[in-house]
Amino acid sequence: MSRYPRGGQPGGRPLYATATVANAPIAADSLAEGSPASDAITASTADAPAPAAPVRSLIATRDPALATAAAAVPTVAVVTVEPPAEPTVDATAAPIIATAPAEEEPAAAATATPDEESSTLVSSTAVLVSSPETPASYSAAFIPNASLTVPLLFVARQIPARGTVYWDQAKGMPGVGPFSRFEVAAPGRLILLHPDGRAQFLVDGATPTAASLNLIDVSAPSVSYDGQTVLFAGLPAGNYEPGYMTNPGAWRIYAINIDGTDLRQLTFTDRADLDLSQFGVLADTFAAYDDTDPAWLPDGRIVFASTRWPAFGQYGGARTTNLFVMDSDGGNMHRITSERNSGERPLVDPLTGQIVYSRWWRNFRVPTNDLQTVSSTSFAGYHQKDGLLALTDSTEADPVPGGTPNVGRNAWHLGVINPDGSGLKLFTGGSGVFLLGEDANHAYGGTFAPDGTLYANYYPMKNMTEAAGFGGIRRYERGPYTYQTVIGVTGDGQYPIVAENPAAFGVTQSAYAADPAVLPDGRLVISWAPDYNQDYGLYLV
Repeated sequence: MSRYPRGGQPGGRPLYATATVANAPIAADSLAEGSPASDAITASTADAPAPAAPVRSLIATRDPALATAAAAVPTVAVVTVEPPAEPTVDATAAPIIATAPAEEEPAAAATATPDEESSTLVSSTAVLVSSPETPASYSAAFIPNASLTVPLLFVARQIPARGTVYWDQAKGMPGVGPFSRFEVAAPGRLILLHPDGRAQFLVDGATPTAASLNLIDVSAPSVSYDGQTVLFAGLPAGNYEPGYMTNPGAWRIYAINIDGTDLRQLTFTDRADLDLSQFGVLADTFAAYDDTDPAWLPDGRIVFASTRWPAFGQYGGARTTNLFVMDSDGGNMHRITSERNSGERPLVDPLTGQIVYSRWWRNFRVPTNDLQTVSSTSFAGYHQKDGLLALTDSTEADPVPGGTPNVGRNAWHLGVINPDGSGLKLFTGGSGVFLLGEDANHAYGGTFAPDGTLYANYYPMKNMTEAAGFGGIRRYERGPYTYQTVIGVTGDGQYPIVAENPAAFGVTQSAYAADPAVLPDGRLVISWAPDYNQDYGLYLV
């Protein structure tokens, strides 16, 4: 565990929450019932005054109502969207920070966003269905008497028993960073919610069968541009280690038609003949891997995150994720990133066709304007020479000359890369300290508006190995700019923590928001929870 920075600037973005499972092996006949999550946002500046108690607009209720929904759902009205022929890359949009193309180089692809006036399908990657009873005051108001005008695809999962390593009373949120990205939260359900309130279970993890490929949990849905096909990560029945920071080694990418037909598996367990003896005692560990976060590219290919590349991150014993691209049938798979720690939650930029994703930086070496030489033998906790600084004591409290708090950076931020793995750079960022501020630039997943504005999740535990959830939503513009606060917990020091002894780092006395989805009329669907139990409902803002 590491020092958790409790001070910082106000403002930020909300997080997304998820559900948990019992602390026992998960199998088809031992599924725990729980509750799901959702998110909603309303943009406001970081220094805007908070309004009076907001009016919430709940658009989804708890599971009992959904459980009685008709099994069949009528045809969904969707509009085919033609993506632009070629992506355009603006080399000046953000500072270049690295070049890390993989060996393989797929063709570049373009992207598009559904027309704002169309009746199109909207997908939100991690929405749990629940109905919190008491909303809290927020920096953005919920839309009163709002109604859903387009079908909404989301996942409902169970609430994990524990959401942080620091305070055992807080519940968890599945699918968030190394802490819970692969945590089993079964039964999981892939649900299509219609404007009239009808719900169809495309996949129901509570009743796994051969026809459903024995799936017990689902995560991270993505809808194709023509609205006809859904990608998602799925987990089949099996005996899995319970709890956080786990790697079942069985999450794979699946596809299903929007009417619930033709469920098929796209990625498989295929390392039986791979010699991993070079890794010694870790050979069996690296033989297993998990796939998640699929997203459609405009040319019909798929980008997703996976732990297939055999590596651990530099913190918390977390497996390293990288981005891979494959054809729509799972063929021609190849890696496009070479992340040292992790890269996941890929999105397609509607203005450039590039992939925007979340990168985990665990830096002990950073540039500095101070050119003096400092020897590590000086017990300063760092070594410095020729404008570069390296930590020699990871417990040292960020001893950068001049007081800048960036040594030992351990947070996620937004990167942008071409679909062929070239052109890696920052998507956005602003800070008084080398554009590297952990809190100012932290972002993990989100959604694009048609104009290229990005609504991203913010999580107070920015390394995301020690907690999952408890956050909010921020609004980002591309380029060297900082964020705008939307809703939820969006920055360090915004609210007091819920307990001091032991200290509940990252769990504040507030409500939380996560996983926004932009509707065609510009409104946002969000997951919102009133407290640290992280029981999320779907809301419009």
